[in-house]
Amino acid sequence: MKSGTQPPALYDTVLGHVLKQRRKDASMTKTALASAAGVHLHQIKRYEVGTNKVSVSRLIQLAQAMGVSASEIVAEVEELVAQDGVANTTERPGSARH
Repeated sequence: MKSGTQPPALYDTVLGHVLKQRRKDASMTKTALASAAGVHLHQIKRYEVGTNKVSVSRLIQLAQAMGVSASEIVAEVEELVAQDGVANTTERPGSARH
């Protein structure tokens, strides 16, 4: 692994956190998001805790269901991971988005 590169599991965990926060920002329940994205409720739970990886196509579906772009979600994940080389998933920096 290159110096400064984070392990894949970190990205999965942070992505789950960002998905959960974005879902809440959209005032959606897990059930509503699952229905809108065409997945089972348990899958949403697994994505949000980072135990299941999210494919690009699924990320796009989830983002569209929440009214955001997949690129916004990916940018937020990268920002969180870049902070001190470790993601602080207890609080989102800059909650007021651009």
